[in-house]
Amino acid sequence: MLGNTVLAAGYLAYVGCFTQDYRMRLLKYWTRFLREKGVLFSEDWTLQKILGNSLQIRQWNIEGLPADDLSIDNGIITTYPDSRWPLIIDPQTQGNKWIKQKEKDNSLKVIKLS
Repeated sequence: MLGNTVLAAGYLAYVGCFTQDYRMRLLKYWTRFLREKGVLFSEDWTLQKILGNSLQIRQWNIEGLPADDLSIDNGIITTYPDSRWPLIIDPQTQGNKWIKQKEKDNSLKVIKLS
């Protein structure tokens, strides 16, 4: 439980702005570190298994969020209860479209830096 929580906290706090490849490299580094320190964690750890909610994820898919692991992890990062201003790199704008659809009833205001 402790190791799973440490990995989830690190993932939520640090990986949102990175590519899937870099996220996996960070996760390998973190799990190697936890093993060296003797901290137990699930060998099949994923953010979805620890913090995901299958009903919520299904709703996100209905709202337009792609069903791939990166997109679902991004959904968890952006909606986790105390996420204030999460940064997600979204070159294909799929997450952007999903957030606009998800928050349209909440009067979401979109601002472009340009």
